[in-house]
Amino acid sequence: MTKYTQQNKTETLYQPFQALPTKKTKIKFLENLLQERKDFPENFKIKLTQKQIQNLIINWQSKRQSNKDSTDDTTLNDMK
Repeated sequence: MTKYTQQNKTETLYQPFQALPTKKTKIKFLENLLQERKDFPENFKIKLTQKQIQNLIINWQSKRQSNKDSTDDTTLNDMK
């Protein structure tokens, strides 16, 4: 079982999450992290609550519009 500390949070949380290719795999990673947080709270020495992980899951599950599309439309309208 991995221990999540301030010193190793980049190697244990950020890098593995960024390496995941799809949205589904990222959601699964967060769900597994939440389950680990519930089952083994002593392994989490960082400030990451269950509520914060749940909010991340909700945000990743929601359909988001890309900001790139909306900014392209405004710049095209400005050019006319």
